[in-house]
Amino acid sequence: MNTYIHLLWLAMMLTSCRFFSTPSPQNEQEQLVYMMGQIQADSLQNIHLSDHEIDLLLQGLKDRLQHKASTLNHQEYSDMIKRFVEGRVAETAQQEKQASAYFLKDFLKKGGKQLPSGLAYKIITPGNSQRVSTHSLVEVHLHGTLRDGTIVASTIDHGKKETYALDGIIPGLQEGLSLIGEDGEIQLLIPSELGYGDQGVFNTVPGGAYISYYAKLFKIK
Repeated sequence: MNTYIHLLWLAMMLTSCRFFSTPSPQNEQEQLVYMMGQIQADSLQNIHLSDHEIDLLLQGLKDRLQHKASTLNHQEYSDMIKRFVEGRVAETAQQEKQASAYFLKDFLKKGGKQLPSGLAYKIITPGNSQRVSTHSLVEVHLHGTLRDGTIVASTIDHGKKETYALDGIIPGLQEGLSLIGEDGEIQLLIPSELGYGDQGVFNTVPGGAYISYYAKLFKIK
């Protein structure tokens, strides 16, 4: 089954309590089912359904579970659902990119530079002459935030340096770390094209979002 369709049906199934007038989870099993619904609903966050659309979605679930006859061709609607979800995700991501435009403008105004890839950066400390290669391991401190200041990742807050495979992190960080040597520090502004794309990360990074990253490169292995 197409991934988008699977997500839609799974979310409908796991959020169906609204139609069965379940007031709140009363025992551990009900709590587990409720939390399954909460978790699966994350997969629909970027679609931004209206209250009316949510009602329609849940009504479709209720009718299906009660075996009510439908004149609609499910196979025909599968492709339409895919296009709807993709279009809504792209629309939401575009809105986020437009809202983030000032973020980039302000960064460049304060001395940042921008590469052809779209990555914006400001070198705080260049570090030594050693540079990363594609398969390097890097020992770093990272602190990433969204335009509203929400922290999306931080080794600094955890008080512990982390080691990552360079080819295992987002392209914006890969490119940014290549600009400094060991003991170097850099501030990055990473566009979604070099980050988490239009899909984003559920409950963490909105689709289309810029991420501001502070990075300190301690060691290249």
